Amino acid sequence: MKATQNKTAKKVTTTKIVEATKLSTFDKKMMRLDALKTKQQSEGLNLAELKSLVNTLIMLEDKSPSAVYNRLNKAQGEIADNVKLVLGKSKMPSYIEFLAEITKKPKALYSTWDGINVLARFNKLAVTKTKVEAQNKKTAAI
Repeated sequence: MKATQNKTAKKVTTTKIVEATKLSTFDKKMMRLDALKTKQQSEGLNLAELKSLVNTLIMLEDKSPSAVYNRLNKAQGEIADNVKLVLGKSKMPSYIEFLAEITKKPKALYSTWDGINVLARFNKLAVTKTKVEAQNKKTAAI
């Protein structure tokens, strides 16, 4: 029976390849959130879906500029010490100053890394020192 299957003519099929659109992480999270909320309203969620809903909500909340600022501003222990080193002699900016700086390059989701980079921009001595070193390298290369 197997031999007869191999002797039959094989169909040639053509498939159309469609380029998938690349979704951002934010878009994927929002689609997941919308799907879970819709299902919750219509038929309810099981335990695994409820956990996924809570996790998605937390992920989105943790990526907001205010959550990043609060995490850095209210840091304790070794993290707080290193945040102070990143700031140098500059004081911790207010939330409005932080928000104005972090939203210069608008994104849907912000990370703690983005927040640390913003705090580093407030350290004027380090920024100036970096610029001077880069300028000295250029003049030395010439």
